[in-house]
Amino acid sequence: MKKIEPSALSRTFEIDLFPGLLCDQRRNGRCWIYASMAPFRQKLNIELSTNYICYFDQMRKVDRFLEQVENWKGRDLSDPALSAWLREPISSVGQWCYFASLVEQHGLVPLEAMPDTKATEDRILLERTLNGRLRFGAWEIRNERSDRAQMLKEIESILCRFLGTPPDSVSWQGRSVTPWDYYRESGINLSDYVTVIHHPSSRWQSPCAYNEEQDPDYRDPFLTLLSVEMDTIKLLVLRQLQNGEQVVIGADVRQNGNRSRGELQITKAPCLSKEDAIAYRQINACHVMSIDGWSSDGRWKVQDSHGLETGPDGHYVMTDSWFDAYVLSAVIRKAYLPPMLLKLLDTPVYMPKEERF
Repeated sequence: MKKIEPSALSRTFEIDLFPGLLCDQRRNGRCWIYASMAPFRQKLNIELSTNYICYFDQMRKVDRFLEQVENWKGRDLSDPALSAWLREPISSVGQWCYFASLVEQHGLVPLEAMPDTKATEDRILLERTLNGRLRFGAWEIRNERSDRAQMLKEIESILCRFLGTPPDSVSWQGRSVTPWDYYRESGINLSDYVTVIHHPSSRWQSPCAYNEEQDPDYRDPFLTLLSVEMDTIKLLVLRQLQNGEQVVIGADVRQNGNRSRGELQITKAPCLSKEDAIAYRQINACHVMSIDGWSSDGRWKVQDSHGLETGPDGHYVMTDSWFDAYVLSAVIRKAYLPPMLLKLLDTPVYMPKEERF
């Protein structure tokens, strides 16, 4: 049994929305999926399949990689952009915006409809298998031994062996529905939410909305980021909690975090300001979690996705000062935005993907 060191931070909160379901991502790199599912777990009180979302996420990334390989057939292998793609064709990492986009397209299914597999516990073998096959596939495409369509069929077969086959229908309230209808009948519409960020820098103006798609006619609304000041983010997060909804956040738990104690508090002053830490890649939104509690003395209850490895109850207690320093994004229902911020979403400014987080 894990020994929990005594904590100096109280674990009692004035707002506590935790539904009682803990999840454990183990070593699969899917924190963004588990955390993004937290509001669904809160409302439905049921565990959902991460393998289902992971399957479509991997297929989307594979398709994008193969598209680039085809488009860049004439480029030399020493080309920096092509080299970067071949170094890591795909990975398991993501953010809420990608989860939302996948769910809007493919829906959700309960865990029992597409259960955990060995690949749910550890991403290494799956990623190694896919990346190895994709690099060989890149050689085949560049030497006209195969094509994108053929490769996609083969990758689909690999994913089904590792993750299971996505179901076409699931049982819901005594009837059979599609995964997309299952999502819609959950009562949560992901289009009602937006990612708000705090990235203090000369490049990110505040308040301002950004999107990584340059052509306004092809912009994915989930890729819109609303840049605001940290005090605004805190007010929006608290408003959402007060209205009974958990809040998905992106943060850097590598900094001043203690998982065994379940604490996120400043124990050592940062060497760099938040602006410099972001610019020099010292911090980023490397972990996605969900806030499900708050106390007026400046503490926040944060649900992690590592089971009881995090504190005595699967949660961090996050202090206000840590929130300021290391939280970079939060997913907020648009209804809680003041009119001025809401209007900014209509005219986002182009921001390249590599500069997003």
